[in-house]
Amino acid sequence: MRLKDDMENLGTRQRGLTPISMRKLFISLYYIASYALILLGYHEFVVPIYGYLGFEWNPDPVKITESVFLSFLLPWFLPVRFARPSDLLLHLQLLFPILPMIVLYAAEGQSRDFLYITVSAFLLMVLVASKTHIKVIRITRISPVLFQRLLLGGSFVVIGLIIMFGGLNYLNFDLLRVYEFRSDSASNLPGIFGYLSPLVSKVLLPFSLLLAVINKDRFLALVAILGSTMMFGLTSHKGPLFYPFVVLAVYFVASRRDGIRMLLIGYLISLIVSLVAFLFEQGLLVGSLMLRRAYLVPAQLNYVYFDFFSSNPFYLWSQSKVTFGLLSVPYTLAPSHLIGLEYYNNEQTGANTGWIGSGYMNAGIIGVYLYSVIMGLLLALLNAYSKAIDKSIVVATIVAPMLAVFMSADLPTAFLNHGVILSLILFSMFSIQQKRLPVQARRIVC
Repeated sequence: MRLKDDMENLGTRQRGLTPISMRKLFISLYYIASYALILLGYHEFVVPIYGYLGFEWNPDPVKITESVFLSFLLPWFLPVRFARPSDLLLHLQLLFPILPMIVLYAAEGQSRDFLYITVSAFLLMVLVASKTHIKVIRITRISPVLFQRLLLGGSFVVIGLIIMFGGLNYLNFDLLRVYEFRSDSASNLPGIFGYLSPLVSKVLLPFSLLLAVINKDRFLALVAILGSTMMFGLTSHKGPLFYPFVVLAVYFVASRRDGIRMLLIGYLISLIVSLVAFLFEQGLLVGSLMLRRAYLVPAQLNYVYFDFFSSNPFYLWSQSKVTFGLLSVPYTLAPSHLIGLEYYNNEQTGANTGWIGSGYMNAGIIGVYLYSVIMGLLLALLNAYSKAIDKSIVVATIVAPMLAVFMSADLPTAFLNHGVILSLILFSMFSIQQKRLPVQARRIVC
């Protein structure tokens, strides 16, 4: 492998390109291909089928040119090799939801001002993450095996409490009926479970599963999967059903020497699968969940939040606990339900958005840039933890909370309710460096 790399490097130098430049070029081409597939799917399937949800085909030739240029240029500012957690997470951030925002900018003629605010904030995040060095505090040191059992035990304590409060009365394993049970199952439980359930589903159970795979414990891996399935059935939230597989997939990708390239290939494959699914009536649900819901809706909502709050008062975090109730809330509804009412004619619709839209919602351009700096510092902190914990484990464990930050939660909410702070605390409690994890992981999964 070393000889092969040396020969490739020599060939690229002879053609006048450095190895780094060649890798950046190929990565940019992956992004261009992804851009083209999202645009194709948007035009051929999303607009004809889901146009009533606000998806419009209103292309602008100038903006199309700009969007292609941005899709090619932005990857050049990102790492080409996975050496630190931030390297992979920055690519994930560009893929979710910034690249789809670039597509909608071209396809719908969306706001140029907001797109460039987003792009500049993203580049600021890259700069902060790469230039900041943080020392972390170790709380204690627990062996990975004991740590895994503690995570699993804590998860099943919460599951047991949900059952004790009558959760079995709302047990549902039908994906198509989750909205029928969700509000009833939530109202049946004390308010504290609104915090506990996401932490168990996004952090404790997936982390427990990952450590069980690493420790080659098939039984506890199956127990962790059972726990996630029960959390889905008891809460009627779809996430717990998918988080374990997302964590294992990201761990497998991150464990590879060419992790960033594998991530981009996986992204391309997911787009191809979603487009092919649309060709069959039985696959419409799959195509809708992947291309429309996972990729385009978070991007669209960022523009929606900009459209509304560019001409209406900002929240200034008045709806958040970080202001301790000292500021008056300018609206009678929470942000997601306010947007649901204004743009989708239903105040029950929870139109949640990530740090880009919520940053603008709170304080306009200042809010977006403030959030980008905080995100950069968070990535730098994860880089620091990776000195004691294998970087693949750090990325796989934090991926579910980070995706919430990227696409569906205000930053303070994501830190407290979606597991960012809990993950950081857990990282402070143990250390593990494994070099042959991909082989072990494949043995467990198979």
